[in-house]
Amino acid sequence: MHDVDLIPESDFNIYGCGDDFVDNYNDDMPRHLSLTIRKMNETHLENLNLNISYKPNLYELLVGGVLCIRPKLYNRINGFSNEYWNWGAEDDDLGIRMLIKNICVTRPDSIYALYKMSYHKKSEANPIRENLLFSTFNRMKKDGLSNFYRLDVESDQKKPSTLFTHLKVFVGTQPPNYYKKFNSTIIKKIN
Repeated sequence: MHDVDLIPESDFNIYGCGDDFVDNYNDDMPRHLSLTIRKMNETHLENLNLNISYKPNLYELLVGGVLCIRPKLYNRINGFSNEYWNWGAEDDDLGIRMLIKNICVTRPDSIYALYKMSYHKKSEANPIRENLLFSTFNRMKKDGLSNFYRLDVESDQKKPSTLFTHLKVFVGTQPPNYYKKFNSTIIKKIN
Protein backbone atom coordinates (compact mmCIF):
# COMPACT_ATOMS: atom_id res chain seq x y z
CA MET A 1 0.00 0.00 0.00
CA HIS A 2 1.43 3.34 -0.99
CA ASP A 3 0.25 6.88 -0.20
CA VAL A 4 0.00 8.71 -3.51
CA ASP A 5 1.84 11.76 -2.17
CA LEU A 6 5.03 9.89 -1.21
CA ILE A 7 7.86 9.64 -3.72
CA PRO A 8 10.75 7.23 -2.98
CA GLU A 9 14.20 8.82 -2.98
CA SER A 10 16.45 5.79 -2.49
CA ASP A 11 17.15 2.89 -4.82
CA PHE A 12 18.24 0.82 -1.79
CA ASN A 13 14.81 0.69 -0.14
CA ILE A 14 13.56 -2.66 -1.45
CA TYR A 15 9.80 -3.02 -1.98
CA GLY A 16 9.05 -6.42 -0.48
CA CYS A 17 8.18 -8.22 2.74
CA GLY A 18 10.54 -9.63 5.38
CA ASP A 19 14.01 -8.44 6.26
CA ASP A 20 16.92 -9.40 4.02
CA PHE A 21 19.52 -8.43 6.62
CA VAL A 22 18.38 -10.78 9.40
CA ASP A 23 19.40 -14.46 9.45
CA ASN A 24 16.43 -16.84 9.27
CA TYR A 25 14.02 -13.98 8.66
CA ASN A 26 10.36 -14.59 7.95
CA ASP A 27 9.67 -13.20 4.48
CA ASP A 28 5.94 -13.10 5.24
CA MET A 29 6.36 -10.29 7.76
CA PRO A 30 4.99 -6.91 6.62
CA ARG A 31 7.59 -4.24 5.90
CA HIS A 32 7.04 -0.55 6.64
CA LEU A 33 9.18 1.42 4.19
CA SER A 34 8.44 5.12 4.76
CA LEU A 35 10.51 5.81 7.88
CA THR A 36 11.91 9.21 6.99
CA ILE A 37 9.92 11.79 5.07
CA ARG A 38 10.66 15.30 3.93
CA LYS A 39 7.65 17.48 3.27
CA MET A 40 7.41 19.96 0.44
CA ASN A 41 5.57 23.24 0.94
CA GLU A 42 4.99 26.35 -1.16
CA THR A 43 8.38 27.82 -0.14
CA HIS A 44 10.19 24.66 -1.25
CA LEU A 45 8.40 24.75 -4.58
CA GLU A 46 9.68 28.29 -5.21
CA ASN A 47 13.28 27.48 -4.25
CA LEU A 48 14.21 23.82 -4.66
CA ASN A 49 17.77 24.45 -3.46
CA LEU A 50 16.70 24.85 0.18
CA ASN A 51 18.23 22.49 2.73
CA ILE A 52 15.25 20.25 3.55
CA SER A 53 15.43 17.89 6.50
CA TYR A 54 13.82 14.47 6.83
CA LYS A 55 11.45 13.79 9.72
CA PRO A 56 11.82 10.33 11.33
CA ASN A 57 9.01 7.92 12.20
CA LEU A 58 6.83 9.53 14.86
CA TYR A 59 6.10 6.36 16.86
CA GLU A 60 6.80 2.63 16.77
CA LEU A 61 3.27 1.55 15.82
CA LEU A 62 3.22 3.72 12.68
CA VAL A 63 2.61 1.71 9.51
CA GLY A 64 1.20 4.50 7.35
CA GLY A 65 2.73 5.83 4.17
CA VAL A 66 4.23 2.80 2.45
CA LEU A 67 3.59 -0.73 3.70
CA CYS A 68 4.27 -4.06 2.03
CA ILE A 69 1.96 -6.81 3.33
CA ARG A 70 1.10 -10.20 1.88
CA PRO A 71 -2.55 -10.95 1.05
CA LYS A 72 -2.86 -13.79 3.60
CA LEU A 73 -1.87 -11.45 6.46
CA TYR A 74 -4.09 -8.68 5.11
CA ASN A 75 -6.97 -11.16 5.17
CA ARG A 76 -6.02 -12.28 8.70
CA ILE A 77 -6.45 -8.73 10.05
CA ASN A 78 -9.62 -8.22 7.95
CA GLY A 79 -7.94 -5.43 5.95
CA PHE A 80 -8.52 -1.74 6.49
CA SER A 81 -11.56 -0.50 8.38
CA ASN A 82 -14.39 0.90 6.26
CA GLU A 83 -15.42 3.41 8.93
CA TYR A 84 -12.71 6.04 8.32
CA TRP A 85 -13.53 8.96 6.04
CA ASN A 86 -11.42 12.06 5.37
CA TRP A 87 -7.99 12.26 6.99
CA GLY A 88 -6.62 10.50 10.04
CA ALA A 89 -6.00 7.29 12.01
CA GLU A 90 -6.93 4.64 9.43
CA ASP A 91 -3.28 3.53 9.27
CA ASP A 92 -3.05 3.45 13.08
CA ASP A 93 -6.16 1.25 13.10
CA LEU A 94 -4.36 -1.10 10.69
CA GLY A 95 -1.30 -1.10 12.99
CA ILE A 96 -3.46 -2.02 15.99
CA ARG A 97 -5.06 -4.85 13.98
CA MET A 98 -1.57 -6.24 13.28
CA LEU A 99 -0.63 -5.90 16.96
CA ILE A 100 -3.81 -7.74 18.05
CA LYS A 101 -3.03 -10.59 15.62
CA ASN A 102 0.61 -10.77 16.76
CA ILE A 103 2.00 -9.69 13.39
CA CYS A 104 5.45 -8.13 13.58
CA VAL A 105 6.55 -5.42 11.16
CA THR A 106 10.07 -5.13 9.80
CA ARG A 107 11.69 -1.89 8.70
CA PRO A 108 14.73 -1.08 6.58
CA ASP A 109 17.57 1.04 7.87
CA SER A 110 16.36 4.66 8.02
CA ILE A 111 19.23 5.84 5.79
CA TYR A 112 17.54 3.94 2.93
CA ALA A 113 13.89 4.60 3.81
CA LEU A 114 13.78 8.10 2.32
CA TYR A 115 10.65 9.67 0.84
CA LYS A 116 9.60 13.08 -0.38
CA MET A 117 6.02 14.12 0.29
CA SER A 118 4.70 16.10 -2.64
CA TYR A 119 3.01 19.38 -1.85
CA HIS A 120 -0.77 19.19 -1.48
CA LYS A 121 -3.50 20.99 0.40
CA LYS A 122 -4.24 19.63 3.84
CA SER A 123 -7.26 17.31 3.92
CA GLU A 124 -10.19 17.74 6.27
CA ALA A 125 -9.62 15.76 9.48
CA ASN A 126 -12.03 13.02 10.51
CA PRO A 127 -13.66 14.44 13.68
CA ILE A 128 -14.24 10.99 15.22
CA ARG A 129 -10.92 9.37 14.37
CA GLU A 130 -9.86 8.97 18.03
CA ASN A 131 -13.13 7.27 18.99
CA LEU A 132 -12.85 4.95 16.01
CA LEU A 133 -9.28 4.12 16.97
CA PHE A 134 -10.28 3.27 20.56
CA SER A 135 -12.89 0.84 19.19
CA THR A 136 -10.55 -1.06 16.82
CA PHE A 137 -10.50 -4.26 18.88
CA ASN A 138 -14.31 -4.40 19.07
CA ARG A 139 -14.81 -3.65 15.36
CA MET A 140 -12.04 -5.52 13.58
CA LYS A 141 -13.84 -8.87 13.09
CA LYS A 142 -16.84 -7.30 11.37
CA ASP A 143 -15.35 -4.12 9.87
CA GLY A 144 -12.98 -4.43 6.92
CA LEU A 145 -12.84 -6.96 4.11
CA SER A 146 -15.77 -8.80 5.71
CA ASN A 147 -18.18 -5.88 5.20
CA PHE A 148 -16.66 -4.27 2.12
CA TYR A 149 -19.75 -5.19 0.08
CA ARG A 150 -21.89 -2.70 2.01
CA LEU A 151 -19.95 0.23 0.55
CA ASP A 152 -21.49 -0.44 -2.86
CA VAL A 153 -18.21 0.55 -4.55
CA GLU A 154 -18.17 0.72 -8.32
CA SER A 155 -15.04 0.49 -10.42
CA ASP A 156 -14.81 3.20 -13.09
CA GLN A 157 -11.65 1.83 -14.68
CA LYS A 158 -9.61 -1.35 -14.41
CA LYS A 159 -6.15 -1.45 -16.02
CA PRO A 160 -4.17 -4.68 -15.49
CA SER A 161 -0.38 -4.42 -15.45
CA THR A 162 2.41 -6.96 -14.99
CA LEU A 163 2.94 -6.29 -11.28
CA PHE A 164 -0.35 -4.68 -10.24
CA THR A 165 -3.85 -3.76 -11.33
CA HIS A 166 -4.80 -0.08 -11.29
CA LEU A 167 -8.40 0.45 -10.17
CA LYS A 168 -10.22 3.74 -10.18
CA VAL A 169 -13.27 3.62 -7.94
CA PHE A 170 -15.98 5.92 -6.70
CA VAL A 171 -16.77 5.31 -3.04
CA GLY A 172 -19.38 8.02 -2.56
CA THR A 173 -19.71 10.21 0.51
CA GLN A 174 -20.80 9.75 4.08
CA PRO A 175 -24.50 10.34 4.80
CA PRO A 176 -25.37 13.53 6.73
CA ASN A 177 -24.90 13.29 10.52
CA TYR A 178 -22.82 10.10 10.18
CA TYR A 179 -20.07 11.41 12.45
CA LYS A 180 -22.50 12.61 15.11
CA LYS A 181 -24.39 9.27 15.12
CA PHE A 182 -21.23 7.12 15.18
CA ASN A 183 -19.53 9.28 17.81
CA SER A 184 -22.46 8.98 20.26
CA THR A 185 -22.60 5.19 19.74
CA ILE A 186 -18.87 4.77 20.47
CA ILE A 187 -19.00 7.01 23.56
CA LYS A 188 -21.89 4.93 24.97
CA LYS A 189 -19.93 1.72 24.46
CA ILE A 190 -16.78 3.12 26.07
CA ASN A 191 -18.64 4.45 29.11
